[in-house]
Amino acid sequence: MKKIIISAIAVGFMASSAFAGGKFIERVHSDPKPVFSCGGAFAGLQAGLVSSKAKITDGARVFELKPSGLAGGIFAGYDICLNNSFFIGIEGDINGVSADDKKDFMLMADYEGDKYKIKEKWNASLRLRVGTILNGGDTNLYLTGGAAWTNVELSKTSMISGMIVPASSGKAKKTLTGWTAGAGAEFKLSGNWSARLQYRYSKYSKKTFNIGGSPINVNYNSHLVQVGVKYTF
Repeated sequence: MKKIIISAIAVGFMASSAFAGGKFIERVHSDPKPVFSCGGAFAGLQAGLVSSKAKITDGARVFELKPSGLAGGIFAGYDICLNNSFFIGIEGDINGVSADDKKDFMLMADYEGDKYKIKEKWNASLRLRVGTILNGGDTNLYLTGGAAWTNVELSKTSMISGMIVPASSGKAKKTLTGWTAGAGAEFKLSGNWSARLQYRYSKYSKKTFNIGGSPINVNYNSHLVQVGVKYTF
């Protein structure tokens, strides 16, 4: 008899817990939070501004040219998650560049002297990425650094009595090699798409351009700020 009474009380207690104010209370079971995952191959497009400085040494003449303009291209790489908080990866990129500057050393109303012009044609890099994962993967902050290349064209025009002197005039193109370092941030958009903002400083080794039989030394560095759109596969 006692067992029957206890069982009835237990059933009544459970029923009262599920029934309140004349309404049945539905027990809701929340789905487990999805497990965060990251890493993998990625690729994207980028565009931005480049501001460079070239220190030119032509004999006893030393001066600076500061080409600036647009830079846009593609990037691709691969990230590996160390855990849900950090990642490491490798990335390569190449940009077409439209940036130039010129300087004249002319006398007698442009009849005597020299004219110089420098153009940056393209730049590229191969870098490591090390970063932290925030907000469950919605935001990535990272540092990056590695090898860098840029292609530069330097021209010199020498004039006497308003006429070009071919023997001391001409132009030459060189690919400069150096290092680059910077930082960036990535923000998840939707699905596998994300946007990013990146800054890099690049310093290139000195290069000698032979123009008109004379060596002209160039020391070159640049600042590059770009925004991009990235897809992770």
